[in-house]
Amino acid sequence: MKYKKYKSENRFPLLARSMGKLHKVEYLGFSSEATRLLFDKFDMVSIAMFANRLDITICAKAYAGDSRIELEDASTKERPFYKIYVETQKDEYHQVERVFCSAHEADVFIKTRTGVEVMDTIRCGEVRYFIVCSSKASKPLEDLL
Repeated sequence: MKYKKYKSENRFPLLARSMGKLHKVEYLGFSSEATRLLFDKFDMVSIAMFANRLDITICAKAYAGDSRIELEDASTKERPFYKIYVETQKDEYHQVERVFCSAHEADVFIKTRTGVEVMDTIRCGEVRYFIVCSSKASKPLEDLL
């Protein structure tokens, strides 16, 4: 599979901060050729990658995104998170820490951390990716003032 329209099993949107904006993820590319094809065919741009899954490129519509939404970043030096968020049905944003391609890997990781859980999964053919996020929602920055 070269690319896939983003749709998670829970139907939660995936959002990524890039170029000063919060973008809704539209496609996942699984090769550099696929990412170029997404740009040429659908006007998509690469906005992020998961550091532990460099085979997945996160793509969104070119010239889209919202610069007005700023979310709290849960990252620390000891515990980095991606600037990628899962938006739940409660309009809460949960910051992504890692993505795993097996439930066992995700479970092992969760047992070494506190305050994280599998928030959603993505099915790509026979492979399922498990999105591990902070259990605590990231607040919009205007709510923190």
